[in-house]
Amino acid sequence: MAEDVPGAEADWEIVRKGYTKTDYPGKALHMLAVYALRDFDPDKAKSLYTECIAHLTEPASTQRCRKSLDRVAIIGEQAPPLKIETWLNSPAIELESLRGNVVLLWFFATWCPHCKAEMPRIGELHGRFKDKKLKVIAITANSKDQTTETAKAFVEQPEWKIDYPTAVDLGGQTSEAYQSTGVPAAVLIDKKGVIRWADHPTYLSDAMVDRLLAE
Repeated sequence: MAEDVPGAEADWEIVRKGYTKTDYPGKALHMLAVYALRDFDPDKAKSLYTECIAHLTEPASTQRCRKSLDRVAIIGEQAPPLKIETWLNSPAIELESLRGNVVLLWFFATWCPHCKAEMPRIGELHGRFKDKKLKVIAITANSKDQTTETAKAFVEQPEWKIDYPTAVDLGGQTSEAYQSTGVPAAVLIDKKGVIRWADHPTYLSDAMVDRLLAE
């Protein structure tokens, strides 16, 4: 797409006339929805994901779209409270205490290679915005071989640059509430405590944060 959303949408109108059984239409719909979400237009994203489910037969595409549709459903809702077993590197935080700030929740696991790949970028984003009313909170749910003890040791390793509050989810309740059981995942909450975006952290941009900070 190369950021050319109008061009991509025009191309999709051609593809729409003849769906195929390959995975490409599903990937196209998914990326159009990604850009709709980046523009804070969840209704458009819902429509695209619904179209994917209704018209495509490729299993991987429809499964991806169903999962994404469930996640988009939380956008526009008041952010639910965090259910935390243990805060690993900070005092306990209540979301209500952060009203007036934009909050980025990001969900990771210590065994997840894609999460590790995202950590430097999350750390850099935190560094750029920490003095501009952006609060970053990381949530990890113990699974596979991860325990609270191994998570704490992981967070303390300097290479991951985790200098923002990090917590262990209480039985996965927070991840489930935010439709973020698959990792990595991220959620943006506006100054009023309303969820405005939920997707893979790769798709998060500085412009999105700036836009919410300006509201």
